[in-house]
Amino acid sequence: MGQCKTAIWTCIAGDGRGVRRTRLERTTDLDERLRQIEVDGLKRVAVYGPESTGKTTLARQLSDHFGARRVDEYARAYIEDKIRRAGENCGLEDILAIAIGQQASENRVALETGQGLLICDTDLLTIKAYSELFFGRSPEDIDAALPFTHYDLYLLTDIDVPWEADGIRDRPNERSAMLAYFEHLLQLYDRRYVKISGNRDQRLRLAIDAVEDLLEAP
Repeated sequence: MGQCKTAIWTCIAGDGRGVRRTRLERTTDLDERLRQIEVDGLKRVAVYGPESTGKTTLARQLSDHFGARRVDEYARAYIEDKIRRAGENCGLEDILAIAIGQQASENRVALETGQGLLICDTDLLTIKAYSELFFGRSPEDIDAALPFTHYDLYLLTDIDVPWEADGIRDRPNERSAMLAYFEHLLQLYDRRYVKISGNRDQRLRLAIDAVEDLLEAP
């Protein structure tokens, strides 16, 4: 496993208007497999939110609308494969492998894209949220990598669409709590975001407007 010694920044909850960042007086091993590769001139938009809130649909719509490259969710294929092989859903022991696979996919597409727009269906913060909600904690390697990731905009998908079972989703009665936790993490890590609500057409319009504002900003 490739690692490097690097200083880590940690987020500390502030007064509700954001977070303070403070540098730790130590170094930590950052797993290189979780390092986000920086690409000059590339704007990244993460579609983010609880299960069954239309993330993948919205990511595909935005990719088509803007003619942008898209990074698909790694977890779904991983979990579907595990269910076929072992008859089991995702466990805590799978989270790090899912995170590594997701970041590797993003890094590959980012390098192929170069300058322009990249739509990401999931990121490490999403994986952290699911891990903590389902298993009570998230792997330390993910927590160490998160302060070194950057997305120009998050689109937080609301729960005002019907929950649909798919063999993997299993918490239809906890949607409000899950949404609140996802939004809490955005605020904790001081991420720029827009909440996407409404019917299918309204959601797409809100998302397009938010991305256009991002692309037009100096």
